[in-house]
Amino acid sequence: MTRGIRIAILAIALVAVLVFVAMRNRDAPPPATVGMTDEPCAAEGGPVTGQPIDDWAGRCAYRAANAEVIASGKRPQVAMIGDSLTAFWDLPLVDAVNRGIGGQTSDQVLLRFSQDVVALRPEVVHILVGTNDIAGNTGPLAIDSYIANVGAMVDQARANGIEVVLATMPPASRFPWKPGVSPEPWLSRVNARLVEMARERNLVLADYNAVLKGGEAGFREELFDDGAHPNEAGYAAMEPVLRDAIAEALARAGER
Repeated sequence: MTRGIRIAILAIALVAVLVFVAMRNRDAPPPATVGMTDEPCAAEGGPVTGQPIDDWAGRCAYRAANAEVIASGKRPQVAMIGDSLTAFWDLPLVDAVNRGIGGQTSDQVLLRFSQDVVALRPEVVHILVGTNDIAGNTGPLAIDSYIANVGAMVDQARANGIEVVLATMPPASRFPWKPGVSPEPWLSRVNARLVEMARERNLVLADYNAVLKGGEAGFREELFDDGAHPNEAGYAAMEPVLRDAIAEALARAGER
């Protein structure tokens, strides 16, 4: 079979697929159009429209779980908020709620901070976000805009009597979902700004970057699944840092 024939067959197959998709979409009901409503979220956690883009910030993801926490009248010790680094973490804490959503940037986390953290009235919030900002998941972002987002989360927490643990981002050798974007030098620059913020604002710092990097390359491959996400050994290395930071933050909360 010649190259020209193979290309022609592939072209015909592609047209067939496009026709099939068009026919299927023609028969599908149009997406729901909903404006302001008392019930923006479906029972399964997405927007009532069924269109994920309509819940860009992920406000529906933990809406039901938050309602349960609030209804219980029990104040959790710790709320962990962030992206997949938090979402994938099997937290070693007894009284903690996990509010991580994979793929999110600081823009998105900030938009849901009030309902996913402040409304739960935890004693401590652990903030770990920024990897996806560097990767550009929601578009290009200036480092000052990222820092402003994190600072706004800190402001909200402190205004509501919540102690803050600010975490540095683990090192990364690559972003598998964004192969055209290099983690460095931005990851080092962002972490330096986070350390500076923790010092200037007297926040508890959880320096995961320091414990996970090693050697001249600044990366321990054996602690990561894909160059960006810690594996079981990676999270095990992070655990003592987490425990110490939470203990310090809880002690500060008890002194107020």
